[in-house]
Amino acid sequence: VYLFMLNFCAIDDDTETLNNLAKMLETIFMQHDIDASLVLKTSNADELLSFANSNKIDVLFLNIDLCKNCSGLDLAEKIRKNDKDCYFIFVSAYPEYVFQTFSHKTFDFIFKPFALQRIEKCVLRLVDDIVSSPKRFIRINNKNTIIDESEVEYIKREGMKLIFHTAYRDYDVYSSFAKIQDQLPN
Repeated sequence: VYLFMLNFCAIDDDTETLNNLAKMLETIFMQHDIDASLVLKTSNADELLSFANSNKIDVLFLNIDLCKNCSGLDLAEKIRKNDKDCYFIFVSAYPEYVFQTFSHKTFDFIFKPFALQRIEKCVLRLVDDIVSSPKRFIRINNKNTIIDESEVEYIKREGMKLIFHTAYRDYDVYSSFAKIQDQLPN
């Protein structure tokens, strides 16, 4: 069981593909108890860029072939300038784009049309990558709730609970500092 506070976004010029992807992600999140949501699904590049400038995006599904004047590769380049940690997952019906995605620190490339099992495999691999990452995550309870340590503003004790306060939300857990001490940063 993995619980995260992950924000997923998706951009595709085909609304049917976007809706199918949203349903697949929701199913995967529920089946694997992943605390994540698709916070934006759009076919508008300007909407995505505006959202990325003012919101945290952990995972971004990008269709490569969007429209004449903007591709998923162009969007990835613009977003990467401000966000070095976002996971990019490119989707396309055209295999010739695979090699062009490598320069954008790409996590995966999924061919269209995609199946639930392929998206599920990608998301679970992504979750494993985050969990095994030597960087900045704190496991705060035995349900594997994992939060980004850089987002924790403070931790306070309130009775039998520890409250991890972040800019996005508070996480209440029945624990003690002694139990989590080894997982806290120096």
